Amino acid sequence: MTSSTPPSSGRRRRDAAHPQPLDSLGAVPSCNPLPATSTTSHLQQSQPSFNQEEPGIRLVNLLVGCADSVANKNFVLANSLLRELSIMVSPYGDTIQRVASYFTYGLAAHIAGTGSGQNLYRALGIKEPSASDTFEAFQVFCEVCPFIKFGEAATTQAVLEAFSGEENVHLIDLGMVQGSHWLGLLQGLASRNGGPPKMVHLTGVQVKPNPRSSKSISNDDQHGKQLKEFAEKLHLNFSCQLISVERLEQIQAWMLTTQAGQAIAVNCSAKMHTLLYQEHEMCINHVLSIVQSLRPKLFSLLEQEANHNVPHFLPRFLEALHFYSAMFDSLDATLTRISPERAKVEQLWLGQEIINILACEGRDRVERHERLQQWRVRMAKAGFRSLPLSDLAVLQVKTFPSIAYGTGFTVLENRGSLILSWQERPLFSCSMWTC
Repeated sequence: MTSSTPPSSGRRRRDAAHPQPLDSLGAVPSCNPLPATSTTSHLQQSQPSFNQEEPGIRLVNLLVGCADSVANKNFVLANSLLRELSIMVSPYGDTIQRVASYFTYGLAAHIAGTGSGQNLYRALGIKEPSASDTFEAFQVFCEVCPFIKFGEAATTQAVLEAFSGEENVHLIDLGMVQGSHWLGLLQGLASRNGGPPKMVHLTGVQVKPNPRSSKSISNDDQHGKQLKEFAEKLHLNFSCQLISVERLEQIQAWMLTTQAGQAIAVNCSAKMHTLLYQEHEMCINHVLSIVQSLRPKLFSLLEQEANHNVPHFLPRFLEALHFYSAMFDSLDATLTRISPERAKVEQLWLGQEIINILACEGRDRVERHERLQQWRVRMAKAGFRSLPLSDLAVLQVKTFPSIAYGTGFTVLENRGSLILSWQERPLFSCSMWTC
């Protein structure tokens, strides 16, 4: 798939850019035609003529019509709608054009039946993102969006409170991406009332940076080095262990090297949903049983507030369309259309999530987000109980997104947990648990 070049002007532009075609979609693999079902027939009859619609409404109707055709295996109609979509969408256009471009990619890949990894990208005619590109995109995502920092702020305060008065503390980060997330925690431990702990240990379980990709990246201990140097400046007795795994479910209790008498806290930031691909949930039950066996004082869970873990294609598509439209809209409010940071986040992070949700199945579909209520049921079954955030933690987390990123973001408390929303659309939840 050939990406067009972004506009050269540095000004924020709210006018609709001229749509640029996604050329490779003109050659979407053809499939055996099936007669239109009553659902698709009704959709075609009940919708107004596309040429009478506003461009944004037309795009949405085309996307939904194509997804409905895919769900009903009417691939002739789906291919026809894809060709029209490929002319209208653009990764550098307005918000709806941008988000629609990745849903168009995902629909095309689903029809091609390519699964994931190299075959998926080969079918779409685009280069597979490298692990380093994916990691860089995640770093930018953390900086320009409040979602990960929202979880960090809540978790840091909760861990400091859980470790209050403890002399030997151990934080286990399941799916740690970058060590800088924990610099604030180290500073808080060093300056706490009564003095710092006698021993601070961190275990970072690093998962392959891009589980949607076939590529991996070597573990170079840069994160551990950064943390150790910072801890030395704070005069903390600190040790760090990094564990590298291909997938999170590969961890075993013996890898975590806990000690008797340690106060343990566990964090998992937007990674637990990748374990939900098995019908009987063996992988997530395995990881949750390991965490429970540690008897942690705190288990922090950050997850997307969406339900993308449904077996039927059309409901999953519609849920994703609502969720990622809000995500892209929040980017539009904070970054200009020509921003290279915005393009990187959309193309190499959020866009890849969309493609994975639509095009992949089984073990390859890792973006299986579920809502907080579903996590509450699962965590209770696994033997965990909710640990409400303190008033101080709630106050700190509630104020920072709107101050740092704009008034469209709000944080609401929900039965002891926190939900971050954009324009009243819930996007991420952060919950705390204990045994």
